[in-house]
Amino acid sequence: MSSLVNLLPWRASRRQARYRQTGAAGAALLVVVALVLWQRWAGWSLALRQQESMMMHYQHLRQGYGNAIAQRAREVEQLKSLERQAERQQAARDAVNRWQGELTQLAQQMPADVWLTTLSASEQQLILTGLGASDSSILILETALGRLGYNHVSLETLQREASGKWLWRLRLRRGAAL
Repeated sequence: MSSLVNLLPWRASRRQARYRQTGAAGAALLVVVALVLWQRWAGWSLALRQQESMMMHYQHLRQGYGNAIAQRAREVEQLKSLERQAERQQAARDAVNRWQGELTQLAQQMPADVWLTTLSASEQQLILTGLGASDSSILILETALGRLGYNHVSLETLQREASGKWLWRLRLRRGAAL
């Protein structure tokens, strides 16, 4: 049996219309898919640009905070340095005040016929050199210096010069004997 083919013109035009409709629907579908893809791409692109912008802003803030922290660290170090300097100055003032008091006491303990020619001082000892009219006044000075707070007072040198004056050297120590 042979298949029947209807060659009526209205069916052919209807078939052509269906092809056009199907083509138009396919084209519309392609356009819609293209628009959706373009919209997605634009959204992703916008999100990516926003993310990059936020990362740049974050890095800028991080760098600014890092610089601020480094600046504060430098300021703290300067303050510590100033505090150490103030402590050293205070220690020096305290030492000057202590020495001033000790030298005042030393001047009060010296007999009238004994003269001081040199004075050498460190934290733990005081070395005095001078001249005296008599050896007994130098021994009086040695005894009196024991009351200044030094544990060890020793007469290192005592000799008579040609002029008749006595040259003497005393070492006053704090703490254990050296």
